Amino acid sequence: MISFVHAFTLRVDFDAVGTTQSGWQSISEGDNDLGDSWSKNFAGGVSLDADVIGAITLDDRDRNNNGGGAEASMWRDFLFANGSFSSASGSGVRLTFTGLQANTEYPVKIWAHDAGSGSGRAADWSGGGSTIERLVTGSTPSTLADSFITLNVTTNGSGAVTIDGIVSATSPRPSHNVFINGLEIGDPVSTEGPTDIALSNSSIAKTAPIGTSVGNFSTTDPTPDDTFTYTLVAGAGDTHNSQFAISGNTLETDRDLRAFSGGSFLLVRIRSTDAAGAFVEEEFQVELLNDSDSDGLDDDWELIYFANLTIATGTGNNDGDSLNNLQEQSEGTNPTQTDTDGDSLSDSDEVNTYNTNPLEADSDADGLSDADEISSANGFVTDPNEADSDSDGFNDALEISEGTDPTNVADFPNTLIPLKLNEILTRNVTGPEDGFNDRSDWIEIFNPNNQIVNLDGYYLSDNITNLTKWNFPAVTIPANGYLIVYATGKDVIDSAGNAHTNFNLSSSGEYLAIVRPGGTTIDDAFSPAYPEQFTDISYGPPAAGGAPVFFQTATPGAVNDATNYPGVVKDTNFDVDRGFYSASFPLTISTDTPGATIRYTLDGSKPSASSGTVYTGPIPITGTSTVRAIATRSGWLSTNIDSHTYLFIDQVVQQGTSVPGWPSNWGTDSEVGLVPSDYEMDSRVVNNTNGLGVYTVEEALRDIPTVAISTDQASLTGGSGGMLTNPKGRFERECSIEYIVPDGSTGFQEDCKIETQGNSSRRPARMQKDSMRLTFSSRLVFLS
Repeated sequence: MISFVHAFTLRVDFDAVGTTQSGWQSISEGDNDLGDSWSKNFAGGVSLDADVIGAITLDDRDRNNNGGGAEASMWRDFLFANGSFSSASGSGVRLTFTGLQANTEYPVKIWAHDAGSGSGRAADWSGGGSTIERLVTGSTPSTLADSFITLNVTTNGSGAVTIDGIVSATSPRPSHNVFINGLEIGDPVSTEGPTDIALSNSSIAKTAPIGTSVGNFSTTDPTPDDTFTYTLVAGAGDTHNSQFAISGNTLETDRDLRAFSGGSFLLVRIRSTDAAGAFVEEEFQVELLNDSDSDGLDDDWELIYFANLTIATGTGNNDGDSLNNLQEQSEGTNPTQTDTDGDSLSDSDEVNTYNTNPLEADSDADGLSDADEISSANGFVTDPNEADSDSDGFNDALEISEGTDPTNVADFPNTLIPLKLNEILTRNVTGPEDGFNDRSDWIEIFNPNNQIVNLDGYYLSDNITNLTKWNFPAVTIPANGYLIVYATGKDVIDSAGNAHTNFNLSSSGEYLAIVRPGGTTIDDAFSPAYPEQFTDISYGPPAAGGAPVFFQTATPGAVNDATNYPGVVKDTNFDVDRGFYSASFPLTISTDTPGATIRYTLDGSKPSASSGTVYTGPIPITGTSTVRAIATRSGWLSTNIDSHTYLFIDQVVQQGTSVPGWPSNWGTDSEVGLVPSDYEMDSRVVNNTNGLGVYTVEEALRDIPTVAISTDQASLTGGSGGMLTNPKGRFERECSIEYIVPDGSTGFQEDCKIETQGNSSRRPARMQKDSMRLTFSSRLVFLS
């Protein structure tokens, strides 16, 4: 089968008059099967060798040449008498292409022109005699660009396609002739475009000269041997595009970066476009290293391994392992040790030759060291990146211990298939309860065997140096079934029959393994550690297999959810906490997830991956404000929404009775008629200091904790769904609640729901007396 052809376009000029377009292949009278005259009925059609694309056959299907003339280049070349197309009679023109990529779409351009009685005339192409497609709009085409049509055709399973049709004049007269002047087969249209972009390095010294390379881009694309063009584009994450340039596939600095602080991240948005025009865009964070000696290395990193900043440089090599210091910094390896993880393989061999983890002696966590796997020390050369080299369901270490061949799928041990760590949850807030009525962290184990397995003798451990840390009690796991174990440190079986380990799970990530009886053979492990975990988000392998992922919906005791994510965006960080303020300040929002985009709102509504303002720099807070923010990354699970309210008391007490954007009335009541809105604080209180003694209203408001409720405008004042505009309604609305403590100590924020509560107090006539009554009489129900 012929592979996709890229950056190649076949152009054919049917050259009857000896004038061939530059860059085009020519076929003329006397070539191939044409013979001396084109007035013949071609039994086999006209064949043309199309090089790597294959063969092209043109069949005039019983059309006659009525002559020719010395027209302009590519005009009046391949002639067909005018008339109606009929597949039954075999009239018309047939184009056949073979040797193309099977089941692939190609654009085919056809040039046609009718020249009769000395005047140019527009021509049409009719496919199958039904739909006429105009090649030109005018009656006298003057350039090639005016006289073609593009047909998108799809080949069959053998890489062939046939197009039947007819070329005819727009205003045909008897004896007029119509011409095919040329055709072009374009590059195949990719059915799937690029899917991902990677950057080889994502850090650079802030002192780097203009034109310094940051790293090289590569693209994931299902089309073999595709080519890509990289560009900086506008969109989410383009904050610092102007600081960089792209040369080929290399990201380079285009500005002096010393104005930025060391340790900060610069955001760029990159587009990768393939040869067919399909593209994918991705956001990248480039970390600026604090590099006072301009050697390309972060000062703090250098001082971890070297006595001072003069000993090493980025291009230097202090351990002789073929990785320079800049590469060691990028890989996280020790620049003073040839073999960071002590597995007898040099860091450079692990990175450049075997693609193993230079920080882990056992990259695939199968119980065999990387060096032993590649050296046949165990009797076989196995894959150090695959726990089960032959994919027979038994990991390499188990097969070796059982005396079977770990590289032969047909040779497997006569023993139980290894049990699997199927799902874990380290922050169980809303999930299942254990026998103590606690929502504890849990570990789910899957038994792939067609028989019940008694786990007495198996072990769970969160310590790679102590694989027998916790021995299972005599509990069983069903055939092809699941078992939930709670990681509480209690080491008991509770009243519901649940086993509890003697260790807890760390939410920051740690090693975890299930070990076969004997305490040396690992059935399955998260190694070197599972990543940081998040509230009510579980982690484990997809049901279809592959690297572990995150699940928004945990499924304890069942197959893992089909919807999963490769990562979870870390929470947004506000550099100024919620509270009371009297002076303006800039608010900075950040996230520790590289490539994430932050969006925020100032109107109480919830931001999302597609709504809200993209954060590009500090937000000026000049008065009472509620800022709600979310961090997102394409394909990843987003953070929750963080809300921070900043109260300027002097503005609160002076709020007017009419607020822009809010209703001027609260509807009609049977007792008082139209009820005007009233949003201000009672002036009799604000302006009367006698009853407050030495305290001002501002001081009084800060004397007790404050609750701030944030939601979108429609939830409060919408026509049929607003709680203020429909006080008698009994409906709930999502909101955020913040507890702000006046002494500056930490309060809290939770997403919850709110509804109006009460009896006659919900009538507009009663609400007229105090606009705050809705807040005070509301019932808050926290979302679980």
